[in-house]
Amino acid sequence: RARLGRTYAASTRDKPPALLQLSPLKQALCIIACVLPLLAGLGIPVFVLAVYALRRIDGLLDPVLFSAATSSIWVAFLSATLATTIAYGVLQYGRITKSAKISTIGRIASLGYAVPGTVLAVGLLVALAGFDNWLDGLMRSSFGISTGLMFSGSIMIIVYACTLRFLAIAYGTLESGFGKISPHIDMAARALGRTPMQTAWQVHRPIMRRALGVAFLLVFVDTMKELSATLLLRPFDFETLATFFYDRASQSALEEPAIAGTILTWQVSNTFDGASLIGNGMLPKDMVSGLSFQALDADVTGITNLAKLQGVAPGQDTVLAKVMINSQSNQMKEFQFGFSDAAKIYLNGQPLFQGSDGESSRDYRFLGTVGYYDTVFLPLKSGENELIIAVSESVALTNGWAVQGRFNDVSGIDF
Repeated sequence: RARLGRTYAASTRDKPPALLQLSPLKQALCIIACVLPLLAGLGIPVFVLAVYALRRIDGLLDPVLFSAATSSIWVAFLSATLATTIAYGVLQYGRITKSAKISTIGRIASLGYAVPGTVLAVGLLVALAGFDNWLDGLMRSSFGISTGLMFSGSIMIIVYACTLRFLAIAYGTLESGFGKISPHIDMAARALGRTPMQTAWQVHRPIMRRALGVAFLLVFVDTMKELSATLLLRPFDFETLATFFYDRASQSALEEPAIAGTILTWQVSNTFDGASLIGNGMLPKDMVSGLSFQALDADVTGITNLAKLQGVAPGQDTVLAKVMINSQSNQMKEFQFGFSDAAKIYLNGQPLFQGSDGESSRDYRFLGTVGYYDTVFLPLKSGENELIIAVSESVALTNGWAVQGRFNDVSGIDF
């Protein structure tokens, strides 16, 4: 009875919040306010990119793009696997041994994320190139075998760099996952007779499965878009999606488009031995007739990448790039051209030019880039004229195989 006069404050925690009824106009404004940031930040950019992609849908069939995507997936897969495995192993061993030293080692190993990709790439390149040279010298002196640039000249250095750089991501994700596992679970497993290794495999591994997947995906995505380290460390003729799109964006932003009078389509032959042209003044007609030709378009700058059709090999280092020119009369026309690495020009079978534009061919600063550095005057006859450029590429230094040509004055001719 003593309690009958007491009163208590009622708790409101279990009561649902009161609903606020909005008018139709206010409901529409609230929906717009919620959708507008999503539309502006995601919807519009996706729409614009989709429109651009549909305009160049044929680019999806580009073998260079397919090769770059394959290379990116392999590098990202290997880097994510290594980073996730190393981080999981360090954290699991530290949990078993409860050693502060192991935790310190893991945090030191994850410092690579704080280092810029360019700095990390330069450091690795110097260190691994020195190791490769030492190993190559040792193998040559001991076994007469050259190992070459086994590490610094392969994709292994890119995988190593990305693993070091993104190990912190995997480490942090897995550390958070291990933090959610109560120590009492370990004690219960030990009380049931499980060894530390059995506890790690039978208890921790199933619980950590989701954290492992998240760590793998985070490292995979970051590796796919890594640019600075890949640009510095990639081997020759190795492209990833990041370097592929970077090169295309650089060309679109910095290089001038082809002017009127530029040859935009060449008929390109299959490869043959360029040594067969040595000592021949006239271009042998039987050799030209024995080759097969296919059309190859130039890019927006007027440069035609001859390597798109075929690669270079010993005894297969030269192609013929052909274009037919219709002239309304007998006249002389100035023709500007560029090539890499060596070229011979023939007009109606007659030789007009022979030269080399390889690296350091003009002076010690020349990098062997393709440009309109040479000019020849073509004695065109009335009617159809056959212009052929035999373009050769070095087998030892396959750093670019291309041709370009243009007429500043196209009056009285068409091609």
